[in-house]
Amino acid sequence: MADTYYAWTTILTGEKDDKGQGKSIKLGDKVSAGDVGGDEQFEELVAVGAVRKQKYPEDVAFDESPVESYKRKMNEAVEEAMAGAELEAYQSAADEEDQTPEQAEVTKAPPKS
Repeated sequence: MADTYYAWTTILTGEKDDKGQGKSIKLGDKVSAGDVGGDEQFEELVAVGAVRKQKYPEDVAFDESPVESYKRKMNEAVEEAMAGAELEAYQSAADEEDQTPEQAEVTKAPPKS
């Protein structure tokens, strides 16, 4: 079975409707190579992120990009799945990754004597 892909931007197909208006694929619509003119065009859209396997996120905030919204929702789902100490350990590890080497050195425990 072929993977399902979704539009993460409005895609103009190059075709015209019966009124002479350009046809387009809307945000969140399913997309296939046949919808956009063939495999080569489809692969280009996938490469630039205009078409993705992930569904376009619903309820994207006005001041948030769809990618930020997707990442935020994924993080929220992970946090919901984790509990207590496991979540604290995950957040602590994430905080350590964000530190510069100098900051990490300062936060290390002193050597035992």
